[in-house]
This record gives sequence, structure tokens and C-alpha cells, in this order.
Amino acid sequence: RRRYHTRSSNKRKINSTISYSEHVEEGVKLGQRSDTQRKIKKKRKLDGNDKKQKLGKKSVDCNTLEAKWNRMFELMKRFNKREGHSNIPIVHVEEGRHLGHWIHKQREVMKKGKLPRERQQKLEEMCVVWDVYEENWNARFELLKKYHKREGNSNVLVSHEEEGQPLGVWLDRQRKLLRTGKLREDRVQKLQKMGAIWNVNEEKWNTMYGLLRSYYEREGDTNVFCDHVEGGKNLGEWFTWQRNQMKKGRLPHNRLKKMEDIGVIWDRFQTQWNMMFELLERFNKREGHPDVPYDHVEDGKHLGHWFCKQRFLLRNNDLSNERRTKLVGIGVE
Repeated sequence: RRRYHTRSSNKRKINSTISYSEHVEEGVKLGQRSDTQRKIKKKRKLDGNDKKQKLGKKSVDCNTLEAKWNRMFELMKRFNKREGHSNIPIVHVEEGRHLGHWIHKQREVMKKGKLPRERQQKLEEMCVVWDVYEENWNARFELLKKYHKREGNSNVLVSHEEEGQPLGVWLDRQRKLLRTGKLREDRVQKLQKMGAIWNVNEEKWNTMYGLLRSYYEREGDTNVFCDHVEGGKNLGEWFTWQRNQMKKGRLPHNRLKKMEDIGVIWDRFQTQWNMMFELLERFNKREGHPDVPYDHVEDGKHLGHWFCKQRFLLRNNDLSNERRTKLVGIGVE
């Protein structure tokens, strides 16, 4: 190429019409190679300038992002000063800016371990809660503790609200999580210390069964009228429901055994007959005869009506041998 350069410099005017890119020297496309070298040199120069421009732009972008972060942080400080906390709803907009979305993004970045320490400290100074779900759970648990202290138990109705918060719904949710194996062990232990009832239906059944047992110990039988109230609870209605469940084969075996242990009679009509007969025996002992007037009422029950019907069935041989024997035994003719 040097030889060509020396020779061509002397004949520049003569060869001015010849394209350098087409020149061949000793079988080598020297012109094309020169063009390639010039392009590479030009590209390196351009690449250098482009790199400088990109670095400059990156610096500008960083400054812009930092300024934007600081603006959003200032809005959060205003919110905190006005509301007294930094629990910003995700949909909250402050002065036209989506402050709720921004704080949610900071939590996500924090969770990934990518939030700069300086920003983390600033946010923590504003009492930002990193794990919102944990904070909400603890807040509800504190309400449960207050309820337990006041009421002496944790039998919270699903519809109950404590300080405007749906405590009953929350506790019911914890029961569902436990049944599906999704409730953390530490939370299970906390709730158990508060006496939380995991199976509400089972607890209600045991309460009513306890009332039935008290009735049995006092009266000596379980002939509970359907409208009987025990301890402020409608024991008769509950007892009738247990009979219906038994008839349909839906009463669990453990409950069935408990009921039969205290002499429960599953045939409701037989039970009612026995109760009316006991009233008849009482009348007979007091009055000296079993002839009950038609309109007589004994302990709120129309014993006269019942007696007239039984006597009619007795005379027409429409009674079982067991019932016939009982009525004849106290002098009914």
C-alpha cells in the first residue's frame, strides 16, 4: 500500500477518475481494504461518542428517578402528618399521584432485597409496615384479646364487629384456614391460648347436650316438650331436631351414644304419650280418680282432651297392649 501511496501521489491528477475502492494492486483489492479500514476507524470514533452520550443520559435518568422518589416520599410524609400513620391504601391518590401504588412498589422492592439502605431507613422513620398482612393479622388478634378480656371467652359470632372491624368474619376465616392446613403453627398456638373454638357447631351441640343432661338429672327423664326452655336456650326445639336427624340416619354415632346414655327415647310420639300419662298419674294421685274433665289443663297441657281420646281408643281396642295395661292399671275404664 505504501508503494501505491507514493506512486499515486505523483499521478493524483491523472488517476482522479479512478475509484479507490476498485483498485487492485498485485492481486490484492487494496482499495476495498482501505475503505474497510476507514469505516472501522469512523465507527470506533462514533462508538466512543455514543458511549459518552449514553453515560450522560444514564446520569440524567438516575437523577430524574431520584428526584421522583423524593417527591413521592414527600407526599407520603404529608399523608403521615395528616393521618397519623403510613398505612396507605393501594388505591390512594395524593395530589394527583398514585401514592398507594408507589408504597406498594417499595414493599415489593424491599421483599426482593433491592431497596437501598438509605431509602429503607427513610421509610421506616415514617413507620412504614413492610408486611401488611402480618400487621393486619396482629391487629385483629389484639381485638380478639380485648373481646376475651371483656366477655371471658372467644366465642365470637360471625356477625360481631369489634371497634368497627369484622372480628367474627376474621375468626371464622382462621377456622377455615386451620381445616385446610394453611394456618401457621404460631398463629394456631396464639388463638388456642385465647380459647378459640375451632369447631363451632360441635361446641354448640355440646352446650345443648349439657342442658339436656341437667334436665335429665333434675327430672329423671328426657321427656322434653318441644317448647321447653332450659338455661335461656330452646332445649325442646333442639331435642326435636336431634330426633329428626336420628330418623334420617344423619346423627353421628358418638352423639347417638351420648343421647342414649341418658335414656333418650327416639320415638317422639311415644315420648309425648309417656309425658301425658305422667300428668294423668299426677292427677289421679291428687284427685283420687283418673276421670279428667274434658277442658282440664295440667301443667299447661290439655290433659282432658288427651284423656278423652285415650279412653275412646281403649274402648275401641285401638291401643297397644303396653298402653292399655298402663291406663287400666290406674283405673281408666
